[in-house]
Parts: sequence; C-alpha cells; structure tokens
Amino acid sequence: KYLAVPAAILTIVAANGAQAQEHASWTGAYVGVGVSGTNVETDQDSVQPGYSFYHAADYGGKHLYGYVQAGADVQLGDVVVGAQIRHERTGSDGDSLWKVDELVTTTAKHLTSLTARAGYLVKPKLLLYANAGVSFGHFDYASVDERWDQVDDSLRANREGVSFGAGAEYRLGKRVSVVGEYARTQYKRESSTFDYGE
Repeated sequence: KYLAVPAAILTIVAANGAQAQEHASWTGAYVGVGVSGTNVETDQDSVQPGYSFYHAADYGGKHLYGYVQAGADVQLGDVVVGAQIRHERTGSDGDSLWKVDELVTTTAKHLTSLTARAGYLVKPKLLLYANAGVSFGHFDYASVDERWDQVDDSLRANREGVSFGAGAEYRLGKRVSVVGEYARTQYKRESSTFDYGE
C-alpha cells in the first residue's frame, strides 16, 4: 500500500523567546497544539493465490486530527531556521472500498513527523516558511473477502515516509503565535499480508 496524506493545519503556539526588543525574537523553544483537516489516500496493489500482481484499488477520505508539537527556532536577521516534532492522532473511522468481492479498509491512527523549516520574515510578526522531513505512521488495515464465506482479517503496520509543506506564522504577542500550513506526506510502498486465519 502507498499512502499520501495532504493536510491543512492550524496551530496555536506558545513560545519562550527573548522579550527585550520592541518585537520579540524568534529565537527560542516553543510548544503548540492544533487541528488538521487531513485527506488520507490509499493506493493498493494485490497478489492472491492463482492471480498475478495487479493494481487493486484507490480510495481515501477526509479526517480531522488533533496534534501536539514542539520545536526550536533561531533567528538570523530576517531569516528563521529551526526543527520541529509533531504527533497527530484521530478517532475517526477508516476509509473503505468494495472491490468486486472484497471490502478493504485503511485507518491512519496516528502520525509523527520530524521536520526542519526555514523561513523569511516579511514583517517582524509574520514568517513565511517551508519545511521538510521524515514521517512515521501507524495504520490499521482490514479485509473482508466474500470468496471464502466472508472471512475477515486485520493487521497493524508502521510506515515511513517523507513530509514537506509550506505555511505562515503570525505573532499575536511576544509569546503566542497562530500558524496556518499545508503539508503533504508520502509513505513508502510496502507489503502487508492478510492470512484470513490460516
């Protein structure tokens, strides 16, 4: 399965930066919480007894994630560079698709990303930035197959991928920011096997 996860992200950030200047420095550590509207897309290939390798399905859906994040930035003139870790979770149901005689389901339970970012201060309180890094996802998969009297199976798998995006952060005060970001994560194509109780 190959999974792509585009997300629109809104974050409230509390920063621990210097305050001696008229505008607070962007240098320092921060923590934040937020929500993301995420579209999970699954590209599934299959290999079954008596059948050759074939492309089985493309399916997906939109989900709401909540997350926490932490990071640190360094301001170098009008340039800001830093690193960040973000952990996202969802309680929403997975995405399903009937394909001829099988129901397949994918649920992206939680996602963790570690990214570096670099940005430019177009105004003392407004940062435009781009980021990129690695992502680790935990997914639940399920299959119900009518060819064997509706036998079912499920499994859990961890996936690794790359994440990249761009956004804007606006300082509401010396310690509080609001962030809007669009990010995309692409996970590696890897295999998982349903044995249906064998």
